[in-house]
Amino acid sequence: MVGWLYDDGARSQVSVVVFDKDGTLLDFAATWLPAFRAAARRVAHEAGEAALEPALLKVGGWVEDPEGPRIAHNGLMLHGTNEELAQAWIDTQPMVAEHFERDCARLSELVRHVYSESIEPTPLGPTEHVLRQLRDAGLKLAVVTNDDEAFARAQFDRLGWTDLFECVIGADSGHGPKPGTGGILAAIKACGVEPQHAVMVGDAEGDMVVGRNAGCAFSVAIWPDGEALPAGHAIAACRMPTIAQLPATLAVTGHMGLRRQARAAIDSSEGSAMKSKGSASFLGDNSPGEEVKAAEEAKTAAAAAAAAVDPDIIRLVEGLLQV
Repeated sequence: MVGWLYDDGARSQVSVVVFDKDGTLLDFAATWLPAFRAAARRVAHEAGEAALEPALLKVGGWVEDPEGPRIAHNGLMLHGTNEELAQAWIDTQPMVAEHFERDCARLSELVRHVYSESIEPTPLGPTEHVLRQLRDAGLKLAVVTNDDEAFARAQFDRLGWTDLFECVIGADSGHGPKPGTGGILAAIKACGVEPQHAVMVGDAEGDMVVGRNAGCAFSVAIWPDGEALPAGHAIAACRMPTIAQLPATLAVTGHMGLRRQARAAIDSSEGSAMKSKGSASFLGDNSPGEEVKAAEEAKTAAAAAAAAVDPDIIRLVEGLLQV
């Protein structure tokens, strides 16, 4: 479903936000591409053939674009676990398989070691500010990632984010990797709520599928502006380039803590300037008739901007909002 799930002004029952990590909270390219290249180079060196590096990168989804390297949207490095990547290298590269004696665990451990030496976790947008804003509004936060739990926790510790999350669940935490629902259901349970009171936020189709299959209220797709949204992401309620827009999105859906935060911002000097432009009139500071009209206009514009893939989707969003 595309569009907003609550009428503006309704009280949202969402109390937990579950995040993916890489590509959602962390800038995937800045955090992982140098480390992935270093891992491929090290494995090629260990196997005794430096020329294997490009082939190892390609197996993981590495693409050389004129603008610079990236991982393909369906790339194993982007969505797979360390074990899945190691197994793919063993299955496709005979020299690697021979050197590591087809021992996926041994190869995975080497890759983890290289990552630990190479990765510099880099936030995607104003992540910490937004996370603390959500916490201050009364929301509980959790992370479910296909990375190893200990590695994810180490990254958050380096960034000073450890206190922000009720739990961090990795692919090795005993609940299985995404797109299985074991991890997200465990995270929601740890937060003490039912799935219908949780929102899933991620950048992969698997994140959207997990949110739907787990019974979350809705999912949010993190996707760059100007790029067509893949069809598999369209089950998200909305899209945004970073989580910077998430507090405003949840405020529109009726989360009272975030609506109060927004009202407080309007009362500040900056908020007054925003209000003079009509950008926050939906928060309830107009007369009743004006408020309803402004709410519908703001909701339609925000939904179209956030969820639109093409003009047909914009018309779909507008139709949903008129129901």
